[in-house]
Amino acid sequence: MKVLVTGHGGFASGMAAASRMIVGDQELIDWLPFEEGTNLSDYQAQIAARVERHGEEGLLILTDFKGGTPFNVSMLLSQGHPQVAVLAGTNLAMILEAIDQASTASSVTDLADHLVVIGRQGLLKGVLQARN
Repeated sequence: MKVLVTGHGGFASGMAAASRMIVGDQELIDWLPFEEGTNLSDYQAQIAARVERHGEEGLLILTDFKGGTPFNVSMLLSQGHPQVAVLAGTNLAMILEAIDQASTASSVTDLADHLVVIGRQGLLKGVLQARN
């Protein structure tokens, strides 16, 4: 199974740098930025190529947020490919877990469901308690 991380501006490259700092380079994950000035047709073609190349073995596309171009394009291009799943709201915890689990996950759907849980668990509001 392959994982593609894509999002606006430096989202993908920033997540790539952060994950490499923690776990090093990984072959199962790919990074595709959608930067200002990116030609939409070229961007769509890049995602379509990955869907065609990895759609049979399983492809999980992690995007920055629901409703943005990376999410919308990924959703449209994943239609008709049951082994392709798209998530929005990606955080670093989800990416690290995807790196760890992609090679052993039973299906792209199972991995996607698991990453939604991991993503939610990674969100919290830190509060320091005053000492008496």
